[in-house]
Amino acid sequence: MPFLRKAVEQQKQFLIDKMKSGGFYEASDSSVHHKTSSELLAEYKIFRKREAGKKV
Repeated sequence: MPFLRKAVEQQKQFLIDKMKSGGFYEASDSSVHHKTSSELLAEYKIFRKREAGKKV
């Protein structure tokens, strides 16, 4: 199952990169890498809602 672990890590990194580039996280904040996938997904939902609000 190492391929699943790798896929999950890649997905987590994708979410982190998107939120850092959008200003949700500071670029130097390394603590986000210790969050679980569930925590990141919950924060990503908040991030997307904020982004949707900016485009209105």
